[in-house]
Amino acid sequence: MNLLINAAHAIRERGRITVRTRQDDANVTVEVSDTGSGIPEENLGASSSLSSLPSR
Repeated sequence: MNLLINAAHAIRERGRITVRTRQDDANVTVEVSDTGSGIPEENLGASSSLSSLPSR
């Protein structure tokens, strides 16, 4: 859920949030992308805990 909230915060006015899923053997992959402004370079190391990033 935090991924979707962070994606929504990154979009200034109108944009798109895309969620893709796939399964192979015993693995499930979930990809979330958005048309937002991206993560500032100084916060890239914190990407494993995106919920701690400030909203923009």
